[in-house]
Amino acid sequence: MAEEWNILATGGTTKEGIVGVAVVGEKAWLWRRSSAAEEVQLESEDFAPYLWLHGGAVGNLLQAAGGHAYQVSPLEGAGFYDTLVRAGSMELLERFSKDLAKETAISSGSPNSPQLYLNDGPCLYMMERGYAYYQGLALNGVRRLSLALATQSGQWSDLGHFGDQPLESLYWGPSHGEAKVWRAEEYGGEKGLLQALQEAILAYDPDIIEGHGLYDDLLPYLVARAQRWGLKLNWGRPLPPTYKVPKKAQRLELKGRKTYTQIAGKRFDYLAWEIWGRELVDTLSLARLRDVTSRELETFTLPEVATWLELVPEGEEGEWEGARALSYWGPIVGRVVEILLYPFFVQAKYFPLSLQNTILRGSATKINYLLLESYLHLRAAVPARPQSSEYMGALASMERQGFIRGVAHCDVQSLYPSIMLSYALGPQSDGRGVFLELLRRLYDLRWQAKEALQRERSQVPVDAQKVHFYDVLQGTFKILINSFYGYLGFAQGNFADFERAAQVTARGREILELLLKLIRQAGGEIVEYDTDGVYFSGCPQLEREEERRALAERLNSSLPPGIKVAVDAYYLAMYSQSTKNYALLKEGGEVSFSGATFRARSRELYLRQLLQRVVSWLLRGDEGRAREEVARVRSELSRHRLPIAALAKTEVLNDSPENYQKKIAQNSRHRSAAYEIALRAPRPYRSGQAVSYYITGTKKSVRAFDNAKALEEYDPQNPDENQAYYAAKLETFLEKVLGSELAKRLQG
Repeated sequence: MAEEWNILATGGTTKEGIVGVAVVGEKAWLWRRSSAAEEVQLESEDFAPYLWLHGGAVGNLLQAAGGHAYQVSPLEGAGFYDTLVRAGSMELLERFSKDLAKETAISSGSPNSPQLYLNDGPCLYMMERGYAYYQGLALNGVRRLSLALATQSGQWSDLGHFGDQPLESLYWGPSHGEAKVWRAEEYGGEKGLLQALQEAILAYDPDIIEGHGLYDDLLPYLVARAQRWGLKLNWGRPLPPTYKVPKKAQRLELKGRKTYTQIAGKRFDYLAWEIWGRELVDTLSLARLRDVTSRELETFTLPEVATWLELVPEGEEGEWEGARALSYWGPIVGRVVEILLYPFFVQAKYFPLSLQNTILRGSATKINYLLLESYLHLRAAVPARPQSSEYMGALASMERQGFIRGVAHCDVQSLYPSIMLSYALGPQSDGRGVFLELLRRLYDLRWQAKEALQRERSQVPVDAQKVHFYDVLQGTFKILINSFYGYLGFAQGNFADFERAAQVTARGREILELLLKLIRQAGGEIVEYDTDGVYFSGCPQLEREEERRALAERLNSSLPPGIKVAVDAYYLAMYSQSTKNYALLKEGGEVSFSGATFRARSRELYLRQLLQRVVSWLLRGDEGRAREEVARVRSELSRHRLPIAALAKTEVLNDSPENYQKKIAQNSRHRSAAYEIALRAPRPYRSGQAVSYYITGTKKSVRAFDNAKALEEYDPQNPDENQAYYAAKLETFLEKVLGSELAKRLQG
């Protein structure tokens, strides 16, 4: 099913079934699978890794390094990196890179470095060969293994801090085979269980090992327990015993290294793991990435994620411990993976990256790799990263506030990609035109996937697997083509172009202004607009699809060539609170919420839930029911009836507690309740982890950091939440969001 979508612009050849790549010495090793039922085949190819170089600056260094170790070849064109240097191994390439950095006093990662060095052997290999993972394979065609663990004390989550507690049980969840819970007592104790796990992994031979909190909890815990027994967890796929590998270069044993990633501007510290031939997938990272758009998760625990994905009923976390918890939650790990991993599994078919790196690299970085790959095949010199500069962004504004009846939405389809293609606004440094060619091909593939999706949905009976495939595929292409505009303003991109980015947004503003004018001429009254979409009221009969289609045709007839709009939705009512913050009542009665006002996780749950319920009733025209909701919450609050979790605030630490302490000592930041809680906690916290706390006391005005207690410290038999504080916060919040007049009516 996936074969027709495999080739993008990678040099014309493919190799099917790649599930693992390792570059060791002078060879690249590939693990290939034809199906989950077949054994993996290992093969090798000669490979000399490389880096890009500004050749004129380092001739003496190359000569001193010795020609026998390095091969130098010129690249065509005027790009800054006009030379390709090959080494006999990644170790030699790394040595050359370090020597060059020392010689020039410029680190390899600096924007003005004379070298472009990627410390990723498999990526370099796949770039040169035009290969990518999983060609010809569906997700159910690879072998996956879900893991979950529990200690003797029953702890089954957040295990990274419990390395001193013995392993009591583990959940073994193969995608192809029987799932079960193993108990240490069945294997003669913890040591026997760890040995059995390793033997089973090597026998089952999974391509993907997955777990919730795999990077920072499960694997560190397992490594710590194995070390107690003098065991090494050699989970990697071995190379042939006849191929001698230096001990330093081996990647059989599980070893983590500290690193970090940024998701939606927030830093997350984590441990990175790499073993030969297998991909390690953490559903915690997948959930963080998925939540960037919805902003609905707080703690990112497995129960919360599973509830969010509607895999379990709300509130299903229960008080289970140990093996019983694993029996229930273990199978859910695999189901979470099947939902959250699939878009990245599809993306891995297009980029010269392992599955792990496809997940952890941003869209702009992936596009940069595609461009580098294309230039490598063209033997073309690569431009240096440009100097970053500011430029004006998109239009966004609210023209009407309050509750509005009968609202339609008009969407400019793929606005920025359409502008770049229609006006040929690719990077000026891209002399080969690769950027726009890649964008065009992805753009066309997206519409082909959408047409295939519509075709499959119309079939009788509907093939749910094909529908899911094409839906994820078109969504993946949508994300990628929209990322091409972001790439123009990506400071780490070799082909970034801030002037072009400014020209694209300028065109976008012109088109949106024209669209607003056309809607007004058609009788519409603008409610709110943002970048490429407009909400408007006043046009009769738009609840009928044919009327919306007719209006879209009128609008399209007056828009520039290549720019198309769709009047894609009609809503019974809309609450417009502020720019990008609104609620919509759909024709079926469902209410959707957009913007931080309604969804921000930094706000306590009782406020978010109350606001959503109140606005839902107001959208339906029932102020009485809205007033009852407010009265109910105030009453429950006064009687200690609200769950403490609803009053608690959850914050993600954007810095380490240690750095927080230093900044406090230097008077360079204010005190924070979350960090004070983290510093008092019996276990260490790190950047990227969530802290939940509530406020104590009796006065409505208190300093949070002086009156905060960790959520787990709450004693329901002796409730000490600050009722006055939370009641005052409710009153202030409703006035801020709904206006003082309406808020007063709702509060009696």
